[in-house]
Amino acid sequence: MDHMHKQLLPPLMCDKFLTILMLTIMTRGRKQEKFQEPYTNKDDFRLKWLSDDFTTYMKKCKESVKARQGYSKQQKQRNLLHKLTQEGISITVSSFVELVPIILSTFFLSDKVCQDPLEKISDQQRQRGKK
Repeated sequence: MDHMHKQLLPPLMCDKFLTILMLTIMTRGRKQEKFQEPYTNKDDFRLKWLSDDFTTYMKKCKESVKARQGYSKQQKQRNLLHKLTQEGISITVSSFVELVPIILSTFFLSDKVCQDPLEKISDQQRQRGKK
């Protein structure tokens, strides 16, 4: 990985992370890129990206800072996210990855329901109204 790519990686990872979590706010009236499309599938690639790529990235950042030579413990701590922030991000990612498939299955059950009984009830109501 070249030096410029290493410098760009943290902002790009954070940008994707925020884009995935704040989808509705960011996509109103804008051209949508692949990370900004509405969730329609419980196996969405962004959920895998969050649970695998982003989580691994966060762990590697923490390990990298802790492994630095020639820095005091306090200097290393200043280069890390606060422990509570790290825990908050971790909880947010794991909750989000678990929650999106549940929400999608809850809201998208209507396509699994047969419409015939509903149409029959609707027709019966219309017939009653004509009498």
